[in-house]
Amino acid sequence: MLKIGVIVDMQNDFVSAGGALSSESTQAVVQPVVQYFREQHFDKIYALQDTHDANYMHTQEGKYLPIKHCIAGEWGHELNDAIKTLPIDAQLCKSSFGYVNWVSFLTQEGILGHYPAGELSFTLAGVDTDICVITNALVLKSLFPEAEINVQSSLCAGSTAEGHEAAITVMRNCQINII
Repeated sequence: MLKIGVIVDMQNDFVSAGGALSSESTQAVVQPVVQYFREQHFDKIYALQDTHDANYMHTQEGKYLPIKHCIAGEWGHELNDAIKTLPIDAQLCKSSFGYVNWVSFLTQEGILGHYPAGELSFTLAGVDTDICVITNALVLKSLFPEAEINVQSSLCAGSTAEGHEAAITVMRNCQINII
């Protein structure tokens, strides 16, 4: 079994004081996420990064969430300093509500084709539970229905407490392991 840890959007704009979308709950998960990823034995650790350009406010997401954030090349886009101390194998930029093109990336990494989907385990932690964590968990479950998909719920924070709980419920209902 290939164990892959996925750190979702632990960027300055989400988890650092002064970040455009940062909150007490998102800041509170930083150190527990770092500790967890240090203690676990993942074969690979990938850090996902929400990524936008200067045109963000003119995108569909910008119309629904009119807060400029995670602009490529700016401080808010960078991984939080504590997260940067982890042994990250790759940083993967994604745009908007986006998710990584997991099939393309895992093929390029030599993982698909070498490991059957039933021998893959993904464990996700990060922010925002109700947007990017759920999106990536559901995409992974859809692409690899026989893979083990886990979400460390205590190592996630949503845009609101209610949003976090709703996302956890949906993921559980979709046969994603909530730990």
